[in-house]
Amino acid sequence: MGLKDIPAMVKFIQKETASDSGEIKKISYMGHSQGTSQFFAGMTLLPEFYEKSFNGMIALGPVTNLENIKSSLILTMINLHLDLIIDLTGVTEVLPDKYAVSALEKFVCTNAPIICNKILEAFADDSTDDDDKDRFKVFIGHFPSGASYKSMKHFEQGIKNKSFASYGDNLPYDFSKIKNIKISLFVGGEDELATVKDNRIFKETLQKNGLLSFYKEYPLSGHLSFFVSKGNDFMVDVIQKLKEYSE
Repeated sequence: MGLKDIPAMVKFIQKETASDSGEIKKISYMGHSQGTSQFFAGMTLLPEFYEKSFNGMIALGPVTNLENIKSSLILTMINLHLDLIIDLTGVTEVLPDKYAVSALEKFVCTNAPIICNKILEAFADDSTDDDDKDRFKVFIGHFPSGASYKSMKHFEQGIKNKSFASYGDNLPYDFSKIKNIKISLFVGGEDELATVKDNRIFKETLQKNGLLSFYKEYPLSGHLSFFVSKGNDFMVDVIQKLKEYSE
């Protein structure tokens, strides 16, 4: 996705927004969870393209190294070696029928909110105090929307090997290859997936390579709070950074 999808989207945006003289401006990127992973991977693999295309990057719930992941649901799935069972079935896509899954989620969250909260906590958020339950019902109308099984295997590889590296050959992504993209990390203090510990490690990597523009931990936020937060306190900082990037 960092090699193909993001470049394709950027080229389309730049083509549609180019000035009459043909001038193409750099754009800002904002991603959440896997949307941050693919950008980080892509910028190390295509450093020249990313440097000429982006003026900055906003990372919400950044996912890189997963050494300290705390999600009980995901860890249980890995410990039970469910991936080996799935491999035998030849499945290539996870949750392809988003309508059936979303309908079930909406029913559970409407009629048994306690169960809904527990599922959310088991998957991603240690606390749901900052999550707007009404907005969450809207959110699950679109989530999950299916994913490549290979993407899931890639994250599993990172958890098992405690590294942020390429799929299969497990070669660590080299952040020394890129020099001129400002990166801002927005980290949820209650995030069970993109944990504070892991993001502090990644923060040091970015600082070492002169790439860190902003880092902040939001105590009440979990992984999905960046979609359904009650207060949206982080948005003040997001807007400020986007203004800085465009100057």
